[in-house]
Amino acid sequence: MAKTAEQPTGAAGRLVGVFGDSLPVQDIYSPEGSRMYHALTQGDRSEIREILRVARGGAGPVLDLACGAGRLTLPLRALRHDIVALDSSAEMLRLLQQSLGDTPAAGPRVELVEADMTAFSLGRHFGLVVLGATSVTLLDRRDRGRLFARVADHLSGDGRFLLTTLEPTGTSGQVTESVQLVIGENGEHPALHLLTEHLDTGRNVRSISVLRQTVTQGAVVKNELFTSRTHVVTVDELRGELATAGLRLLGRYPVAGDAAHDYRVSLLECAL
Repeated sequence: MAKTAEQPTGAAGRLVGVFGDSLPVQDIYSPEGSRMYHALTQGDRSEIREILRVARGGAGPVLDLACGAGRLTLPLRALRHDIVALDSSAEMLRLLQQSLGDTPAAGPRVELVEADMTAFSLGRHFGLVVLGATSVTLLDRRDRGRLFARVADHLSGDGRFLLTTLEPTGTSGQVTESVQLVIGENGEHPALHLLTEHLDTGRNVRSISVLRQTVTQGAVVKNELFTSRTHVVTVDELRGELATAGLRLLGRYPVAGDAAHDYRVSLLECAL
């Protein structure tokens, strides 16, 4: 089912005002948005080193939740455990399958599952469950509770649940915005990507938008806007929600990132 795009805020909302109805707005996790997201992030190595360091030496198999196109799934193969990669996007899983086809066949088995991370039932237990890319912030409090209950049901007795999250570093109630230009491609054509990030700690909302302008023979021939809205949640809030599901927070580790951002990213290690 196609996702409905959130109403853009901040600079992205002003772009909609400039372009009007000529600017189509899609969710970042729509099929087309998924392909763009993958193209922009496939070289992103953030959080991978921290997750592998904490996970190394632990038991398997591995469950990679909200795996997307495999930004974490492929590096997790270094743990030498079989992996189940789960995502609700058929397009993301197609991209992951394509990447797996380009890697050597030797190594742990990777099974792809199309499912909602808040409502899956796999009938088995995992030594490691991973939820990266701060994907927990995609969910509201109710759905986070459903997610954590599913994780508790699938985690082995001595297993670990690793997730990354972000917390604002500014003053409560503050509104900040950042804008970045990335030059990439849209298929065979060059494309400009204007990334905007709007953080409203008063409303506990973080909005991300990408204006993609496809260029042919030096002229912009197509404008598209992709958006996503996430929730701002503190580690203390997550600790309480995890406890409700029977999970304990064992450790919190900083994740290296861009100091220019108005938030910090942490890796949380949890267990039953």
